[in-house]
Amino acid sequence: MATLLRAVLLLLSFAGPAAATTLSWVHVGNGNASTASNWSPAQMPAAGDVLVFNLSGSRTITFDSSVPASTQHVYRTGTNSLSFSAPHVVSGNVLAGTVEFRIGGRTEIYTAGDAYCVPPGHVPIHHDGAQIVEFSPTELLGETIGVVMANLERGRRPVRLAAGR
Repeated sequence: MATLLRAVLLLLSFAGPAAATTLSWVHVGNGNASTASNWSPAQMPAAGDVLVFNLSGSRTITFDSSVPASTQHVYRTGTNSLSFSAPHVVSGNVLAGTVEFRIGGRTEIYTAGDAYCVPPGHVPIHHDGAQIVEFSPTELLGETIGVVMANLERGRRPVRLAAGR
């Protein structure tokens, strides 16, 4: 099982498709991820985009059904609570920092080195400096592997996420 987990983490560590864009959250308060003006450059996220949160303070970001699933979030500063319109299961690994999930009346806290799997109905809170890798649902795994294989064929190197990057 540990070998399989390492293989999945290695596959997910490769950069996304060439068309992926890095979008930075620029809205100071709470907002919706589908609002183009909340991002720089000003556009709604597309599947495969890298979403960067680098504003101090606390905020809630709502991902409604019009925002495609993104595969990489980078949390540099601030406390970001994410709200999703559709129930979903999330699993992943904390590389650095702290991630907490509010599930019903309880809170689960995960730190560097922890793996997690949380049920539908959770509210994720990514604390200042959190770095995570989240895994694709089985039905999207083929698409993820296709992106990884295309990157390998083009000779793309793995992405290394470092604190403050």
